[in-house]
Amino acid sequence: MSEDKEQQKEALKKQYLEELQNDPRVHVYTASIQDSCIVSLLESYAKNKASLKVYGNYTEYRKKSLIEEWTNEAWQALREIQHKKLFDQQCLWRAEERGPMPDIEITHDFGNVAKYILDYGAIPDITREEVEEYMDFIESRAEILPYYYFSDKSYQDYENIKKSVTHTQNEEIDYYEYMHIKYGTHSLLNLPDIRYEKEVFYARLGYREQQKTQKNTITNTPNPSDEETKKDLYHWDIKTKIAFARHIGDYAIANFIKDEEEWKRKKPSSEVSDAIRYLLRCHPEEIPVKKNINWQEAVINTRVKHSNLKIREYLPSVYEMYMIKKQTQVKIEDHEKHRDRETISDFWKEKILKGRELNGEPRDFNF
Repeated sequence: MSEDKEQQKEALKKQYLEELQNDPRVHVYTASIQDSCIVSLLESYAKNKASLKVYGNYTEYRKKSLIEEWTNEAWQALREIQHKKLFDQQCLWRAEERGPMPDIEITHDFGNVAKYILDYGAIPDITREEVEEYMDFIESRAEILPYYYFSDKSYQDYENIKKSVTHTQNEEIDYYEYMHIKYGTHSLLNLPDIRYEKEVFYARLGYREQQKTQKNTITNTPNPSDEETKKDLYHWDIKTKIAFARHIGDYAIANFIKDEEEWKRKKPSSEVSDAIRYLLRCHPEEIPVKKNINWQEAVINTRVKHSNLKIREYLPSVYEMYMIKKQTQVKIEDHEKHRDRETISDFWKEKILKGRELNGEPRDFNF
């Protein structure tokens, strides 16, 4: 269901509701009905009428909605292919083993470029062979659903991806893991991060100078040198919350958190709920469920198998659309999305340039 159609439906619903409220025939029909019930009736009726106007036949709408969902996932598959290629180049760029890249001045810019990955010209266009390879990847992960809810930033998050490969934090992106194993590209993560070390050096100089000129001004901007000495705190982590509660002597809350976590562990997971909603959206298609002593696993596995089948089915046609856009030089991505990342990048760039100046070097990024 596209955002544009949802907005159109909401506008029509408001219009139809106003028309119903001013219709004499409605007044006659609802004369003996309680006011609260009238409100519910008219709102529901206006919603149905708006849906009919926007979508037409409901069964056909559901089919189109599913096709749109599978098509979007196929587009995201293409993005993963390009993200991996860009990430490999990021590793080389950080190690100063490759030359300049368009739109990349500091390491933070890789997150900016990621938001229009399918239009980024510094990496080669996707080949048909790469699409076939991605289809092989999906088939090899028969019991794993490619999770396309990663943000664009996550695909270029150098520190977290490096930690995931060494199994010290988070799970690795499945496609990256597949390519690491197949081509040995995990070795790129063993390259030195020369560029970032230089950025930190200059940024610290620039930040300290700012602190000197603003020593009487309260600022919430973190000092990079101080922040790097502190550990990450994941406030949603159960062990962290329990340790905190015990530290301040609130043992009742610590026990409450433990009980809550035990309940969550035993209840159906959000992954199960998501799988059920997916299978319901596929109605009236009959999707066979493989026998399993655990019904939750059965539901999840059924969803995974069916969704992967559809991604593989729609990927070739989406790739053809991709090639047409490339050949006609039509932009694919929304280049205005996540503009806030550029603001953050600009903040660090200014600190680095100031540090370069203070160190007697040119105000540029040629270092």
